[in-house]
Amino acid sequence: MEEMLILSKALLGSSNLGDLVNRIEVITEIVEAEQGILDGQEQDKNSLVSKEEGIKGTEDIPNISK
Repeated sequence: MEEMLILSKALLGSSNLGDLVNRIEVITEIVEAEQGILDGQEQDKNSLVSKEEGIKGTEDIPNISK
């Protein structure tokens, strides 16, 4: 189902095959990021990596466990 949604959104503004592929990649990244946020909210807040722990690469991730 998710794949069909991505494909249909990409087809709406595509003018050629290269453009279609680029749009699919961008939309897929957005969907995966949104899904990651939702999954993170469902986890126990103690299992989330917090900004305060100073893990490299997580500096820009907002603390969604509040």
